[in-house]
Amino acid sequence: MRTDIEQMIREKKALERRIALLTSGRILMDDAKLDTIKHYAAQCGKWAVSYKYKYVANRYQYNEPRNSEKWIPLFTCENREEAVNMLRKTIETLTELYNKAMEEE
Repeated sequence: MRTDIEQMIREKKALERRIALLTSGRILMDDAKLDTIKHYAAQCGKWAVSYKYKYVANRYQYNEPRNSEKWIPLFTCENREEAVNMLRKTIETLTELYNKAMEEE
């Protein structure tokens, strides 16, 4: 009985996250997202394309290192449409960078 309730609560939270995604216009992938910035006072409310940065955190001198992650904005824009257009340009630039890097190998 208890595991059924816990499973239903997890499913409810997943549905609530999905509804929030659909109504807000944000898109969330595994390691990238298109969303508004919720913090950083000067950038708050702007649209951003962000990438998930994974690193090993050593927070305290005597604690064991642990894997951690945070979202790093690649760029910010005033509105969603502008962010989508900038995303296309960014992908083209990164593709060119990739191609040049592969040529040198």
